Amino acid sequence: MNQANGRRSGVAPPAGWQLVALADEITEPVTGLALGPRPLVAVRGENGIRVFDGTCPHRGAHLGYGGRVIGDRAIICPFHGKRIGLGTGTGRLCVPEHETIDGGGALFAKLSDIPARDHGFAAVVRDLLSTHRIVAAMTGRAAVPPEMIIENAFDFSHFPTVHLIPRLARPKVWLGGDGELNITTAFYTPAPDWKRAKVNSPANFTPGRSTRIWSCPN
Repeated sequence: MNQANGRRSGVAPPAGWQLVALADEITEPVTGLALGPRPLVAVRGENGIRVFDGTCPHRGAHLGYGGRVIGDRAIICPFHGKRIGLGTGTGRLCVPEHETIDGGGALFAKLSDIPARDHGFAAVVRDLLSTHRIVAAMTGRAAVPPEMIIENAFDFSHFPTVHLIPRLARPKVWLGGDGELNITTAFYTPAPDWKRAKVNSPANFTPGRSTRIWSCPN
């Protein structure tokens, strides 16, 4: 699917910072990626990994599969051999570059033509990397039914039986300013002994706030 077709389908690419790949997945000079319906291409060079639109402006081919980089300014389209400039202003046929952050091996990108607030994300990652060294633990694929993912993100009824949470507050669900889905609740768990309390103590819980990946802490 080329970029134009993706937009005509009515599915908008996500705004804001998005995790697009792990750095160790981008081992070749050119790697094809996607962000929602938006094809992207990652180019690994001497100065790190850069991310560009992956749709060839000539005939809509995906530059990430078979494209060949020429220096750091152009990529040769694998379908028609056209020289495509990397970055706007690098020729008649070119693809825009998108801002990226290498968060210690996790590659984040923000689409340059979709306005979105940063929410301080870049500063947080920069500060974290100045004092911590992030190392990869393990990655792998787990063949699980979608019901398992849905349960751990949205089905609050499983918390009392599976996680032994005595009581939950009514969940709040809303869309944020950048279109992200927000879900929050509160766990009412037994208060610690040092509080000497007779009532349960609330603890806020947010199962997810993302347009791409949902996760649930253990």
